[in-house]
Amino acid sequence: MDVWMIVLVTLIVVAVIFGGNVLLRRHYTKKIVIAMSQEDYDGFFKVLDSSGSKLILRPSEREMMRLSAYLTLGKAKDIEEQLQLMLHMRLKKKERAAVATRGFYYYVEAKNRRKANDMIKIVEENGAPGSAKELKMIASVLLRKEAKYIKEFQSYYDNAKADEQRGMFAYLLGLQYSYIDDEKNTSRYLKEAQQLLKGTPYEEVIRDLLKERKKNR
Repeated sequence: MDVWMIVLVTLIVVAVIFGGNVLLRRHYTKKIVIAMSQEDYDGFFKVLDSSGSKLILRPSEREMMRLSAYLTLGKAKDIEEQLQLMLHMRLKKKERAAVATRGFYYYVEAKNRRKANDMIKIVEENGAPGSAKELKMIASVLLRKEAKYIKEFQSYYDNAKADEQRGMFAYLLGLQYSYIDDEKNTSRYLKEAQQLLKGTPYEEVIRDLLKERKKNR
């Protein structure tokens, strides 16, 4: 076989291997997404831990998907273990910051101030400059119950495009106004947040908050 034929065969083989990898990647990713969207978690973990997925998907990708499933299921012990596993893996800085950000929001919901702060430090060390700023602001409002960022969240609220995004900023504004006993703005922003976050877990939280404030007047 002459040299040009060897080169041609090599190129064909490489194209088949890499083309096959792309197709397999799409196949397994699609199966994983379908299982998760149907809340078929047994099927999800079966596909995720299959030899095909291990061959095609990077470990960091598979473990991030696993973390997403645990967060959706609300399995505290599994979430804690998965966060620790991922933060001790060999990850790119960007990936480590992404894991810590997911951990931050989990610990905020769990009202674990110390661990939320630990996640902020990891984002500061590994994320883009300024990437931890918003996390610090959220921790200030939700964990420390401070009203230090009304101006900043007002700007986010004014420029928000999506309803859910605008609703979250209204919620954070309403909370801050409640901390300084500004009843007019508290009521205004919390009521708007309740409407914009209809159908989310926050709707019930805000409803209870408004009822509590009404009772204590």
